[in-house]
Amino acid sequence: MALLSTKCCEHCEKKICAENCPPGALVKYGYTMTLNELMQEIEKDSVFYRQSSGGVTASGGEPLLQATFVAELFARCHVKGYHTAIETSSEVAFEQFIKVIPHTNLFLCDLKPVDTHTFKKYTGGNVSIILENLIRLSEYNAEVILRTLLIPGFNADKDSIAAICDFDRSLGHKIIHFLPYHRLGMQKYISLSKDYPFEVAKVMEISDVEELLRITTKFGIQAKIGSDI
Repeated sequence: MALLSTKCCEHCEKKICAENCPPGALVKYGYTMTLNELMQEIEKDSVFYRQSSGGVTASGGEPLLQATFVAELFARCHVKGYHTAIETSSEVAFEQFIKVIPHTNLFLCDLKPVDTHTFKKYTGGNVSIILENLIRLSEYNAEVILRTLLIPGFNADKDSIAAICDFDRSLGHKIIHFLPYHRLGMQKYISLSKDYPFEVAKVMEISDVEELLRITTKFGIQAKIGSDI
């Protein structure tokens, strides 16, 4: 039996061990790219961007943890005339937003519950940071669409959705995206030997979502199901 030390893995970019692992137990995920290399990859689809009015979206992970790189990337995208968007949890220092605001056409911001206790219990994070960042983004007149993952037993109830819509309306937003819960991410938890916290949550039916949609109309907000812009 061969023993493997992973002490050097954090600082190793080549991951040669994964490429030469006979049983395939090691898998290389991701790789490092320079700004020039990434732009070359993006420009392969330049015809599609022009014909579809599409653009470039930075997602993750959390792209604002690399805000300087994203800002430089988006600046170059704007030179080419590409629309730019960021998908973010918004749970970062606002200084990271400031770096990208001048070069970002649209922010797609996650907002699960606005209740501090519920957010902390299920995510371990601080929803106050997110709410404050969203308020400050509105002060910069940034284009923002909130995205809410609907999970039964977590936030897919009338009170939670009403609270989210009330906050959304206070920012002057007119659109919200609802992403109904599914179990496609369960395998990731299993591969990481972690417990899946929402295993007992049921997959949402269309009728359940439609009931929540009626709440958004009371706040003058248009709800869209799914992640397409």
